[in-house]
Amino acid sequence: MKTLCLYASYVDGIGLPYYSGIYVSELKKHFTDVIYLHSNQLDRDSIDFLDQQSVNHQLVDNQGFDFGQWKQALSTISLDKYDQLCLVNDSCILFASLSHLIEWFNKSKLDFGGLTKSEYQKEHIQSYFLLFNKNTFNDLVNYFKNTKTSNDIKQVISDFEIGLSQYLISKNYSGDSFLTNDGYIGEFSPYYQCVNYHIKNGSPMIKKKIIFSSFRKDELFTLARMNFDINIDSYINLIKENNDQLILSFEMLLKSEKNKLSQLDRIKYSLNCLMIQYYRKFKRD
Repeated sequence: MKTLCLYASYVDGIGLPYYSGIYVSELKKHFTDVIYLHSNQLDRDSIDFLDQQSVNHQLVDNQGFDFGQWKQALSTISLDKYDQLCLVNDSCILFASLSHLIEWFNKSKLDFGGLTKSEYQKEHIQSYFLLFNKNTFNDLVNYFKNTKTSNDIKQVISDFEIGLSQYLISKNYSGDSFLTNDGYIGEFSPYYQCVNYHIKNGSPMIKKKIIFSSFRKDELFTLARMNFDINIDSYINLIKENNDQLILSFEMLLKSEKNKLSQLDRIKYSLNCLMIQYYRKFKRD
């Protein structure tokens, strides 16, 4: 079976981040061809590393987020020789092997799938890890070709993340996720609501926003409404407790990237969580 993986990335600077190097190396173990899509220039060390891993790289415009990068790449690639396509992005840090996830999909009779799914607005496979079998390729490529990209993140989520899954479902393709959300269906993102459950049940990756605290200001308010724990150590400890063989060093990871939230930001966040909890308690009483 010949397989292809497109890894969409956006980073500041010219180097390949430590976590991306770990991720593409693991992808190469499971996919015949891996292409690292980047909108930044790569330095010589990064190019040499990718060459050593037999990972190709392609410079693409930073338009339309990860779906825009995938769309540009798919317009230049013929999928005829491939039996399976994987679309991933650099929003996650891979800390464990992908073996269980890939084996699950290959043994299933699904046409497309991924690591997790969401019921937000409409059911869809979350786009940070997507798998497609060959029978979906024509419709998949046509959808990308006929759907305009946007730099409005809400529009991209609606048109591509939700829209693509819904389009494939409308074509009678079967899709599902490796992990469930433990029965959660609510107003908040199931990813953040269920991250602890996912880690305990075999997720090999975690959003880098959690580890680097790189949340947008509007996201912090929503997370405060969830009373979401932004303590990095609690997630790293949970990952280590549930994984005997890590493929990544969190010590090296934290040295390579600066934490994005100041101590003052963390205090403000904790106060917001408390105020929201007290407000809800007052409303109930």
